[in-house]
Amino acid sequence: MKDTNVIFRIDQKTCIACGNCREVCPWDAIIHTWAPGGTNLTTIVVLEEKCTGCGGPGKAPCELFCPVPGCLIPITVERESGEKAHPDTA
Repeated sequence: MKDTNVIFRIDQKTCIACGNCREVCPWDAIIHTWAPGGTNLTTIVVLEEKCTGCGGPGKAPCELFCPVPGCLIPITVERESGEKAHPDTA
């Protein structure tokens, strides 16, 4: 049996790479990726296997602290029944 869960993805076309979402994520599910040499931020990515959704749209800290409306896109994923999004959620 599978359960559904709402998590988030970042719209790379609208993201301004401010890092607010990463700073407020309680699960460290949002990371920066850097260009070779480590000097230029290239993208911010949600690690879907770690994202819990934090209550869904309108409640998740990443979405609430993002200055770009609609940049964090809620998506529905299926996980095995009882499977936790993050190991620390047990």
